[in-house]
Amino acid sequence: MGLNEGMKSSAPKHPINYAARVSGVSTHAIRIWERRYDAVTPERSASGQRLYSDADIDRLRLLRRGTEAGHAISRLAALRNDELRAIIRDAEVSPGADTGRATPSTPVSTEVAPMMEQCRNAIATLDRGGFDRVLGDARARLPQVVLVEELIAPLMHWVGNAWQTGQLGVAHEHLATATLRAFVDHMHRDALGDQTGPIVIVTTPAHQRHEIGAMLASLVAVSEGWQASYFGPDMPAVDIARCAVAKGARAIALSAPLAGREDELLRELLALVGLLPESTAVIVGGDGVFGIRADLETSGVHFAGGLSELRAVLRRL
Repeated sequence: MGLNEGMKSSAPKHPINYAARVSGVSTHAIRIWERRYDAVTPERSASGQRLYSDADIDRLRLLRRGTEAGHAISRLAALRNDELRAIIRDAEVSPGADTGRATPSTPVSTEVAPMMEQCRNAIATLDRGGFDRVLGDARARLPQVVLVEELIAPLMHWVGNAWQTGQLGVAHEHLATATLRAFVDHMHRDALGDQTGPIVIVTTPAHQRHEIGAMLASLVAVSEGWQASYFGPDMPAVDIARCAVAKGARAIALSAPLAGREDELLRELLALVGLLPESTAVIVGGDGVFGIRADLETSGVHFAGGLSELRAVLRRL
């Protein structure tokens, strides 16, 4: 690299929104990483605006890839860029990297339990501000795969079960759902930017209106190298098929969290299979599917009992 190029790469010139978009790290996470871990040290304009260099953005990319490999940002931030690259290379060739997730024995996963407890306490006390703060802190500190599969998804199940058993009231359930919906939507918009790879249509079948599970499925698909096209909830089979054909989708991932409508759901899914070319795979998961799993598998539909199983199916495809 020539002298002029090196000088150019270290020149502060990019605002934080640009740095977030190009690096794939949210603006919230960038601020947390700076304040707590000195991950990067941007300069300030005369008006106090953060300005990032190309070198800062390259480092943010490396830090993001390191967290996606299951390492804690608190450890990564202290490493040089060449050390970060070595960690990323090791993750890419390591057999353990094939799982795409940190194991329960890794240090980063030990951070999840206290965060889960804080989330539950905030919901129980109707403390939306506190709940938002815990989620924001989790997003800054945890790799996305751990955040999605070990905190958000289990928390959603806890809220649903606690509401059904009377441990939580309607107000608690509404606060939890609204907060999680807004938080996941923010993650979703950050992730579904410039994408490449095979296309997967993500939605929920007709009369399945709870969409957080589908939004998490989109995040998993993007992290596995797919181009996720998310169409919101409650789509009839004929419309799902039209979207898939129009976009040349390789797969359709459906979330069906609502139990008790298995006959209706089965009809929708079988109709969808009949409308699609054989080259388009259908993947479905959620509590509403367990009772009809055998019928679906005989029809060639892939069943994903959770986000980690969805990840495995997407890799096989």
